[in-house]
Amino acid sequence: MLWLNKNKKLNVLVVGDKGQLGSYLKKLLQDDSRREKSMFGVVAGVDLPEVDISKPYPLENWLNRSVVNPPIKFHWVINCAAATDTTKIETDQMARDASYRANVLGPKSIAEACAWHGANLVHISTDYVFSENSKTEIVPSISKIVEFPVNMYGLHKLLGEKMIELAFAKKPKNYMILRTSWLYGNSEASFPVKFLKSCLEKREVHVVDDCFGRPTSVQYLARFIASAIKHGAYGKLDAQSTLDPMSRFDFAKWILEKWREHVGKIDSSEPNELAMDDVVLLPCKSTEFKTSVQHPKMMPTSSGAAIPSTTTPDMVVDRVKFESIVEGTSVESLPLEMYTQWLAEFGGYQMLEKSLREFKKSLLA
Repeated sequence: MLWLNKNKKLNVLVVGDKGQLGSYLKKLLQDDSRREKSMFGVVAGVDLPEVDISKPYPLENWLNRSVVNPPIKFHWVINCAAATDTTKIETDQMARDASYRANVLGPKSIAEACAWHGANLVHISTDYVFSENSKTEIVPSISKIVEFPVNMYGLHKLLGEKMIELAFAKKPKNYMILRTSWLYGNSEASFPVKFLKSCLEKREVHVVDDCFGRPTSVQYLARFIASAIKHGAYGKLDAQSTLDPMSRFDFAKWILEKWREHVGKIDSSEPNELAMDDVVLLPCKSTEFKTSVQHPKMMPTSSGAAIPSTTTPDMVVDRVKFESIVEGTSVESLPLEMYTQWLAEFGGYQMLEKSLREFKKSLLA
């Protein structure tokens, strides 16, 4: 583990800094680095086309200091790059091949480069490495989680984790694997945006009620990553925003309710074109969709259920204690409260309004 002395700051390279997580995380760390007593120094970012993690040695020029002027050493690399379209990965061979390159070979190349150049690594993984067949095996002194991925995407992400573990076999405290779920933020691909667009397009919207997760905002995960680095965590961490899982239907219902409340507060003499008062939300089963992709049916939690925790026994801190040190976050935070915070404090309503107005125009064109 790379520890700071009083005169040394940590330089960070964010891989995938054009994505919804990477872009916010880079800005968060850059803002932090400007504070007088910040532990962060230079914060840089890379993404396509300058870096393609699916190709061999993608970060070699960055970690050997040949492209940074003046030359600096990056102490941490945070890998936010990935292929995440689960439906295409499951049903399309080209997308599946791309997923293998990005989610398996990418982490392998990044981890090997980090281990060789002495940089620590944070890698973003997923709860999709689990299915209802996953289980916890109790052996003397330790509790071992046996993972059975729920789909091809989950398999690729799990293989990527294994590649990282192999690369850091001699330095197991020099990496973190953060497992998160249902990540949302200021992105057109984010579930709140896609769901509300569906509500504009049709009166009846079907949402599955047999898939469970823990909605996690980009803002929460970015703060989680910063705090994890500051507090010297390592190994596998449960980086979801709450201990309480909820169904996709329940999350959609809450989003629609919050949107209706927001529209109702807008002063206007004309009917609001974004009002969705007549939308009917209907629960359904995942098997009803032709392109059905399996999702985790039972989420891992720290308090029971099928899998007690994604946190391994050799962690510096356990899940509950760790969440309590994430800046601005309460251990009791519920997923719905996290979504409300995103809407109110991080420009969620403004982003949704802009996106939905543009989508409405495209429907009328």
